[in-house]
Amino acid sequence: MSLRVAILILGLSCAAGAQQGAIPASPPQAPAQAELSTLIEKQFGPTFKLEFVREPRTGFKYLNPPKELVEWKAMHFGDLNGDGIEDAVFLALSEAPLVDQGAYGYKVIDPYFSRHGWGDPKVTATFQSEDPRFANQVILVIHGDGVEAWRAETPLAKFAIINVPYKHVMIKKAMVKKKQAQWAIAIVEEDQLTSSIFWERGKYKWQPTGSAN
Repeated sequence: MSLRVAILILGLSCAAGAQQGAIPASPPQAPAQAELSTLIEKQFGPTFKLEFVREPRTGFKYLNPPKELVEWKAMHFGDLNGDGIEDAVFLALSEAPLVDQGAYGYKVIDPYFSRHGWGDPKVTATFQSEDPRFANQVILVIHGDGVEAWRAETPLAKFAIINVPYKHVMIKKAMVKKKQAQWAIAIVEEDQLTSSIFWERGKYKWQPTGSAN
């Protein structure tokens, strides 16, 4: 056996041994996802499920789009109510967002339809099933309190925002009503229109902002 062949065999043996002894990598973000899911169930109840992956959606109920899952950021941060304490925003799905609001102390709101003259979420909650592009989508907001902010055992306030036709969601500084920039929930809708949900005088409001194109 030549020296070159012997060295090659020794190298392959060492590599195989290293692979056998290696510790398998944990699934990416699995612990974080489990922790966030536990938090949401604790604060909002079992009817809400965080949307960690995103399936393609269509505006036509009879079409069956391919199941191509895409990465999806289910959690965002910002000081939405301007009190200097970090708040958290979660993207979730729920078929019955109204059910547990009394038991878990959150408030279901609908800034989108309130702007268009429909102010009662008990009525507008039935609208979301009409368009499969955003059926069951809910934006959950936790207003932080104290040093633990949104992680506090008892947050300052909790909201479930329904009927927002979002394709993408961000938290960023935005100009609302031509005033000073403030943190807002920035929405890119399915038809590439953009809008913002912002805190004003003790409640969330919705306003269109333009186009993403």
